Amino acid sequence: MGVVIPALNEAGAIADIITQVQRVLRDFKLSVVVIDGGSTDNTVQIVQNLGIPVLRQSREGYGDALSIGFTYVCQEMQSEILVMLDADGTYDPKDIPRLLEPLLAGEADIVLGNRFPRSEPESMTAVNRTGNHLISLLTSRLFGVDVSDTQCGMRAFFADLVPLFKGEATGMSYATEMLIDAHQAGARIAERDIAYKPRIGKTKLNPLKDGASILGIILRLLRDYKPLLFFGGLGLAFMISGLIFGFAAIREWLLFGTVTKTATAILTALLMIVGVQFFSIGLVADMIKGVRLQVRSQERAWIKRMLLK
Repeated sequence: MGVVIPALNEAGAIADIITQVQRVLRDFKLSVVVIDGGSTDNTVQIVQNLGIPVLRQSREGYGDALSIGFTYVCQEMQSEILVMLDADGTYDPKDIPRLLEPLLAGEADIVLGNRFPRSEPESMTAVNRTGNHLISLLTSRLFGVDVSDTQCGMRAFFADLVPLFKGEATGMSYATEMLIDAHQAGARIAERDIAYKPRIGKTKLNPLKDGASILGIILRLLRDYKPLLFFGGLGLAFMISGLIFGFAAIREWLLFGTVTKTATAILTALLMIVGVQFFSIGLVADMIKGVRLQVRSQERAWIKRMLLK
């Protein structure tokens, strides 16, 4: 069992979090690793005093920290199951067994926490709560990921999924990307209600910046995983724009057999041509996506066989 804890100036809570994790998972062969993002307080010293390894980030970002931690516990600790949670006291380690149950029962490959039913009143601002609901809804509807809280930072999953997390995001949007990567690879995804408390210490979240980043990632993932919808939508928008701009020219040609609005006619033709090209790109990209998903499914099966050896 490998537990990955990203940290940045979390001296106020991290010792208690690590102690609780060790107590809750005392019946497992446990490896805990903390990934430090450049703390300026005594976070690192506290962790080292507890005998826990600390990895330093060469880059910045929540996603980069998780990626480093996942790779470390898989390669160095040979962990078969991974758990991730934050170091700020918002997540209760006592909920970890709730996430492990579907994995150990063979019912799921990755289990997310759902913070909304059990979150304390001051744990999340109204803006953050609304943004989380919106992003979760978009992710669920667009990609077919049937979960209520796609941004939850407390998760448990099998190690064979780690090589499939090919996300480019290094920030908070990594959580969304790894979920969609798992879904596209055919992983069974489950969700369990967990507690969510006010964080200890100063928040590092920037709702507008993080929200814009996640929405940007969703658009990029839509391009990569739903290319027909993405490019087809753009193509349809260009063609409709062409019809709107060219309505007068088309009407003139139908009624009088001539076109005097030459510039409008040229613009209409260009918009229609661009629209058709986008739609064609979407068709080709959709075929490529089908092949890629088949390859990723085979890749996961190969990884499973290698881990079992």
